[in-house]
Amino acid sequence: MTEYELKESYNHFTGCMRKNYATYTLLSFVLFFSSMFLINSAWASEYTISIPYGAANPSLDQSFEPPSIQAKIGDKIAWTNLDEMMHSVTGVDKASQEQFDSGALHIGQKFERTFDKAGEYNYYCIFHPFMTGKITVS
Repeated sequence: MTEYELKESYNHFTGCMRKNYATYTLLSFVLFFSSMFLINSAWASEYTISIPYGAANPSLDQSFEPPSIQAKIGDKIAWTNLDEMMHSVTGVDKASQEQFDSGALHIGQKFERTFDKAGEYNYYCIFHPFMTGKITVS
């Protein structure tokens, strides 16, 4: 091989290496950040809160079951209306004043919310304000 051919071969080889290095670097970043998302999703929990039959009756004292939950950021809370009356899940975070509302939940309907900020979320049924609950997210 001539000196010119050797230089061309070397330049071609190093050019390919630079392209491959950039590709592998980009691929590494994508895999790293996607795995972080999957790890966070895998560790998240889901909690279920029921609105039991008869919850609209204040003398039964059984509004939301359980009435309070300790959750972590990223956890999903699901409320299910098991009562024959219409209910809602309406709440606010005390510190940030962030609000959420399920709207009217008929029998068998479900409302889900993932909590992405730490805080104390008090909630109630807009139709039956004596029905209250609390989610503490840390």
